[in-house]
Amino acid sequence: MAVARGRDLAVRPEHLPVRRRHLHRPAADVRRVRADRLRIGNGVHRQHRPRRARRRAIGYVCGAALGVVALARFLGRSPLVGTGPSPVTRREFVAYAGALLIVVGVYTAYTQIDLLLLGAYLGTHAVGIFAAPLRLIGFLGYPGLALSQALGPRLARHRDEPPEVEALVRGIRYIIIVQAGLLAFVTAWAGPIAHVALGSQFASSAGVLRALAPYVFLTGLGPVLVAPLNYMGEARRRIPLSLATLAVNVVLDIILIPRIGVYGAAIGTDVAYTVYVTAHLWLAHRLIGVPVKPLATALGRSLGAAALTGGLLVAIGTADLSAAQWIAGVALGSLTFAAVLVLSREVTLREFRSLATRPVKAIRSG
Repeated sequence: MAVARGRDLAVRPEHLPVRRRHLHRPAADVRRVRADRLRIGNGVHRQHRPRRARRRAIGYVCGAALGVVALARFLGRSPLVGTGPSPVTRREFVAYAGALLIVVGVYTAYTQIDLLLLGAYLGTHAVGIFAAPLRLIGFLGYPGLALSQALGPRLARHRDEPPEVEALVRGIRYIIIVQAGLLAFVTAWAGPIAHVALGSQFASSAGVLRALAPYVFLTGLGPVLVAPLNYMGEARRRIPLSLATLAVNVVLDIILIPRIGVYGAAIGTDVAYTVYVTAHLWLAHRLIGVPVKPLATALGRSLGAAALTGGLLVAIGTADLSAAQWIAGVALGSLTFAAVLVLSREVTLREFRSLATRPVKAIRSG
């Protein structure tokens, strides 16, 4: 219905009287008029597709060019020419690129398989209900993605510098805390968040967003574990892990989607990504000795803080929140989460002050 309404807006004014006249026509005429109207809207929509694609392409090219200029300014030389001899042979480079291509291809299939199976079993409406929260979840995973780009190069193997495992463990611990805080809000306020971020037409997506809460938590942790392994040259070891993730998701979707609909796809995504993150943590533990016990302790304390914060948010309200409720929930929820972390000795006040001032110091030094 949302798609049809959007297409109605593309109809020219001279077609609007048809809407009024078809109220007095037989049902067959009404269907014919609606079909004509949708064809008109589709035609206008198709005419705008090439223009939008060109604009996106221009935006990507400009962004890439700006990135090259910024990198050249930072390095003091061109990042494309005059970089010196490569430390690896061309054959090694191509072989590793092939392994990364397989891993990325399988992961891309994992991110799309739910939508494909939902479309096959339930149709496009279910696809829209499920896809809308995924776009929001991608945004919530940006902290982990940014942190992974800072930690990954520190784990690259070098004969003169050992991998900085301590920095990786600290980064994993911090992202666990951040994602646990997001988890509390997504679980308790899935309805209001979906209404504000996605719109009232996606009200049904609130339940899907809540069902994807484990995925919300892990989506920040995954990149922090994956990027270091790539920099270590272990992409080949990631191939079976990625294939297992895809297989688990497909099997669960095939079993659950016909029975419980979009929630079956959510469960498949949650379980498969849990396998993905757990397997990569095990691989990091095996290869570079990432300790599991302190991370498990941080996980337990952070989830405990998230549970108490979620209870507070539920007490404030879970539907049709006013501006005062939003402000009170964000402020009190954040304070509660931080207080529990301090009382459980997961984070010290000194760490809080250091983390709060670090972005300002980075901006001033940059």
